[in-house]
Amino acid sequence: MGTGQGLFGRGTGDETLAAAEAYDVLQNDRRRRVLERLGEEVGGARLDDLADGLATTEADESPPPDGLRESVYNSLHQTHLPKLEGLGLVTYDRERKTVSLRPQARHLARYRRPEGPFGLSWGEWYRGVALVGFWASLVVHLDWPPFSGLNPLVVTSLALGVLTLSLLYQVWTRRRLYLHLLVYGE
Repeated sequence: MGTGQGLFGRGTGDETLAAAEAYDVLQNDRRRRVLERLGEEVGGARLDDLADGLATTEADESPPPDGLRESVYNSLHQTHLPKLEGLGLVTYDRERKTVSLRPQARHLARYRRPEGPFGLSWGEWYRGVALVGFWASLVVHLDWPPFSGLNPLVVTSLALGVLTLSLLYQVWTRRRLYLHLLVYGE
């Protein structure tokens, strides 16, 4: 990457990520957490708040120890944020100590596995619930023992209810991202 072209190229309109560079960015826990947190914030974040949030996560206690918070702050300021900015993923104002996600960062999503319930991706979860619901409804409808006494409408409604609640949960946990997309259109 010594050409200065950044992660997405310059002036070509090509915003396709190079897989090796994307995985390099995402393999580091702090860089990955920075991108995740910025994706949840509308309009960006202050470096202090970002460092405090990451240190709290790493220490698993609030407030985090001062030494860890300072270490996180320094590594973000000196290493991670300049690297992410150089790749065109964030905008980092060193004077104001503010960071915001650039639209190009959304291309990293294809290299991440979105986590749903039980460590499954959301797609796997929805397919599993739909298949279990389908087979349960079929078994009840065919009056196979020991399910012959159940009402097929109740079983089908239960499966649809689980799908609906899962969708609402997914939207709720990603509401800041959706709000950002709605407000900024990127």
